[in-house]
Amino acid sequence: MKKRTINQLLAVTVFLTGTGVLPGCDHAQVMMVQATGENNSSIVLYGNREMTGGRSAGDPGKIVVRTPQQDTTSRKFYFGMGNWSDAALDRLAGNIDSIVITNSNGVERLNEKEALKTYLRAHCKGWAHSELLLEAK
Repeated sequence: MKKRTINQLLAVTVFLTGTGVLPGCDHAQVMMVQATGENNSSIVLYGNREMTGGRSAGDPGKIVVRTPQQDTTSRKFYFGMGNWSDAALDRLAGNIDSIVITNSNGVERLNEKEALKTYLRAHCKGWAHSELLLEAK
């Protein structure tokens, strides 16, 4: 093969591989709720089903996420693809009634929407901010 043909073939291969791989690189939005389990540390979220990524249409049911509970010191919830944008965090904060964190420093209660939004924004981690880590330690 001629050098020009090889370069063209290589360019087409790179383009096709990139268009097939890059869309598959979108990350899952994940919320981790965890506690060390030491010193009576715990984190409790009060809200509705949307708070856990549940997509029950029109289900306003209230739920409580408590960690640790039984043998579990960590719980993971998936919300779909993409990163935790400000709009996604605002939507999540709108579905949370309050967060209660207990650790060696005492008890912290977050129930005002602006405080919840600030707390959530401060706890985005991971590549492209796709992880939301809420923890009591």
